[in-house]
Amino acid sequence: MFAKLTRRDAGNDFDLSYTFAQSHLAGSQTLPLEWMNTPTAVYTAPDHIDNQLNFLNLGDTQVLGAHWQLAARLSLRNSDQSGFNSNVNGNYDGSPPTLANPVAGNVQNALHQQSRGLNLALHNTSPLAGRPNSASLGLSVEAQQVQYTQLQQAATFTAQRYTLGTGPFDQAPVDLGVRNHDSGVYLTDRLAAAPWLDVAAGARYERARVDLTDHLGGALGGHHSYSRLNPSVGLDLHPTPKASYYLRYAQGMRVPMAVELTCASPAAPCTLPNVLVADPELQPVIARTAQAGAVWRLGALRVHAEYTHTRLSNAIEFISLANMTQGYFTNIPQELLRTLTLDLTTGSERWLWSVSLSRTLATYESAFLQPSPSNSSADPSGSIQVQPGDRLPNIPKWSLTLQSQYQPSERLLLHATVLAYSARYAQGDENNQDRHGTVPGYAIVNLGAQYSLDTHWRLDLSVHNLFNRTYTDFGQLGVNEFTAANRTFSPDPASWQNTQFVAPGAPRGLWLGVRYAWS
Repeated sequence: MFAKLTRRDAGNDFDLSYTFAQSHLAGSQTLPLEWMNTPTAVYTAPDHIDNQLNFLNLGDTQVLGAHWQLAARLSLRNSDQSGFNSNVNGNYDGSPPTLANPVAGNVQNALHQQSRGLNLALHNTSPLAGRPNSASLGLSVEAQQVQYTQLQQAATFTAQRYTLGTGPFDQAPVDLGVRNHDSGVYLTDRLAAAPWLDVAAGARYERARVDLTDHLGGALGGHHSYSRLNPSVGLDLHPTPKASYYLRYAQGMRVPMAVELTCASPAAPCTLPNVLVADPELQPVIARTAQAGAVWRLGALRVHAEYTHTRLSNAIEFISLANMTQGYFTNIPQELLRTLTLDLTTGSERWLWSVSLSRTLATYESAFLQPSPSNSSADPSGSIQVQPGDRLPNIPKWSLTLQSQYQPSERLLLHATVLAYSARYAQGDENNQDRHGTVPGYAIVNLGAQYSLDTHWRLDLSVHNLFNRTYTDFGQLGVNEFTAANRTFSPDPASWQNTQFVAPGAPRGLWLGVRYAWS
């Protein structure tokens, strides 16, 4: 549910919005590639996540004078998540199962998050040296409290791959409290240096602190602090009304999350989404992005071409182990993402057409050794050598979006979308050499319609994956332990098979929505 109240009066704007959402997600697992003839199958069960969100957003903008404006925004966000996961014990040794050496395990976890945020921005539009100019000075503060609990239980499997508990929920308890404090101050300025040239520059200073408290008295607690000044510059050239060009450069920082900070040791992997061990420090991710683009208007046709070059230092990546239920986060020294996008848009009184074609080359720029025992090219120790130029997993090189809209009347709007993506490498195949090759590309068609009953009420209808295509949009390498008859669990680890696991895409879906607006 989403509701929004807005008031506008001579530059003084006020808005209040509230969002409430609940969701229940079951069976969100990958399947062995060999099982894709039954894409509705589950690997293990039960497996579900329940979410609830309450989000309040309050904004106010006031005109202080001829060239001055003050904007403030306050946000309050509460979310709760509970989950139940069934997992294979990847360390099971084939001996008679015990509570200390079960064939499976169940995990119960709960996550409660509260966040409060405040943003203040002072804007000034006074001319500079006789030229139009816009300057902003801003401050942002956010505080977040997180409480995470987890318990595990030894279990066994039924013939349908469902788990049955064989012991109490008292294994590997976790009770972790997290306090995140983020603050930043920024200054930006945009000057129309000439009728055909805009110059922009800015900087943002960020400070972040993550405090972890282990309420069970264990070693999960710790304090992590980060700070950085991130600059940005830009040029916009518009020599004619039908052509414009831009150049931009910016830096940014992403602070490691609590789940990453407490799951960063190869010697003590954790079972996601669970936080289990105390680990070494992770470095923040630093992004340096350069962007160049052009927009041309050729009659009714609008052409937009853009190239984005992003270099990531200390990129944080999850390294999945063979059983896929365990792994750890680590810093990758250098990654490079290069994206070239071409957008074409045209239309008439009733029609609107658009085409967007993107080519993304996401590569590692550092050599490193990585555990990946399910990769067919792994060495005897179960590791693979990643070289500069190897492509990052699960990022397709090509993507294509075709969109059309047709409005036969003032009340009715019809729209259709074609989404197409090329193949991608699976997680665990970071050296791009596994015998299973890439996860195949796919294309789907979506349809929709909007019908306005009157000035207040509108009906929305959408159909996802119109032709009910079976496709996969994620891959990872792992071990299939269900190699006995009828895809049941094999108690002999020697019969387990390394394979590629894939995530089946959503089948055909139908959504009907009702919208009400008033003024």
